[in-house]
Amino acid sequence: MKTLLTLALTVISATSAQADTITCHQTEPFITETFNTDDGTAAIVAAHEPDATFESGLKFVIKGRGRFVIKKADGSVWRTLKLNNDGADGMSDRTYPIDGGQGINGPIGCETSELKAKE
Repeated sequence: MKTLLTLALTVISATSAQADTITCHQTEPFITETFNTDDGTAAIVAAHEPDATFESGLKFVIKGRGRFVIKKADGSVWRTLKLNNDGADGMSDRTYPIDGGQGINGPIGCETSELKAKE
């Protein structure tokens, strides 16, 4: 619990002091989403698509202890995040600090510029 609180405070302080990047990974299909907390933008890169797609007007919202959402400009939830050190990308042996929920065919694992996945 103490570790979880420390991780949550790291994410919170990083987002308020400077821009942080949250990167989420899923496999089959291979998709990487990179969200910038400072300007509310995201780049989505899919291995099966020739070009990246972009989202703007996104907002990082703290919902509770270790729970966050990224909302679209219309208020709908783009990504739900749980800071629980139990995230996975569906294929690798990496453990991500953030569980990004379910993707198209499996789990989404997320990391930040401060909290990296572990092998």
